[in-house]
Amino acid sequence: MFDALIELADDGYALSLYPRVRVTRPSDALISRGVAIVGEELSQHLARADVFYDAVIVSRPHNFEPVAHFVREHQPRALLIYDAEALYWRRIDLQAALAADEEEATRLQVAARSMQDSEERMFREADYAVTVSHEEADVIRGLDGVCPISVLLPTEPDIALTTHSFRERRDVGYVAGWLGGADTPNGDGLRWFVSDVLPHLRKIVPWVRLRVTGAKPPEAIRALADPNVHFEGNVDDLARFYDEIRVVIAPIRYGAGVKLKTVHALQHGVPIVATRVGAEGVDTEGLDAIDVVDAPEAFAERVALLLTDPHAWQERRETIEQLVNSWQRPEPSKTWSGALDTAFSGVNRC
Repeated sequence: MFDALIELADDGYALSLYPRVRVTRPSDALISRGVAIVGEELSQHLARADVFYDAVIVSRPHNFEPVAHFVREHQPRALLIYDAEALYWRRIDLQAALAADEEEATRLQVAARSMQDSEERMFREADYAVTVSHEEADVIRGLDGVCPISVLLPTEPDIALTTHSFRERRDVGYVAGWLGGADTPNGDGLRWFVSDVLPHLRKIVPWVRLRVTGAKPPEAIRALADPNVHFEGNVDDLARFYDEIRVVIAPIRYGAGVKLKTVHALQHGVPIVATRVGAEGVDTEGLDAIDVVDAPEAFAERVALLLTDPHAWQERRETIEQLVNSWQRPEPSKTWSGALDTAFSGVNRC
């Protein structure tokens, strides 16, 4: 279908699929699956006379802005595809609404407008784009002069439903990472759950225990630990963790795109209680697969029900299984191969 495809990853490396260029690093698990890691300076690599790409996929805005001109200059025949993991300006807008004071809210609103201008420009400069959220795709499609967009739900094909029954499980799980520090959607969500939701939950289920994943949580986050809140640290086997948990929470109050923690909980077959933002963008295909509540007391009540009622838990589990089985049979247009086929065919190209 195409000679070569290069994707610019979050860490700045270039990942080249189906390459016709020499791989300069030793083979590893990625390379054995057809992925080459380009170790040289990106602009130098793209400018080489023996390097030709049919498409370049650039993920996230902070990567797109500095490298798009390299692609246009050195690989003029390549399709420039923007992999929009999220609309970051929408996340900043939500964060501004939660700001503690007016000065901070104003600063965030200014940052959101600047980011919005940048992100909208990327959708106009790219030849094609991929998002993970139908809602965000619709927002962009409403603008003038933007490129065609495909929507791909970020499921992982290798994740299988966990097998333990209700009685073989215990506890509530919160899957998070802490590289961004305490002042992130993960940190804000955990603080909100501990301060606003957990007191209600303790009244219903005094023995409740929240297990929080993630290596090296910041001191401000570790300070939330108590008999009802346990920090797991780095979890090497998330499938095993999900198999031990009765309920997963996604108490996210600001963010954008699709929350992978919500998708992964569903793929592992674990009932999840989420805020509206935590469930945003997840295509449940009309099935009642996620408990979506924003009010702290109602959030606590839904967690308590799924934590203590085996019939409610099993009913939700069966609905989740129905949804996940549907996700495993995606339409061709909802896969990366389908999106690339559409991009290369020139259908509705800008």
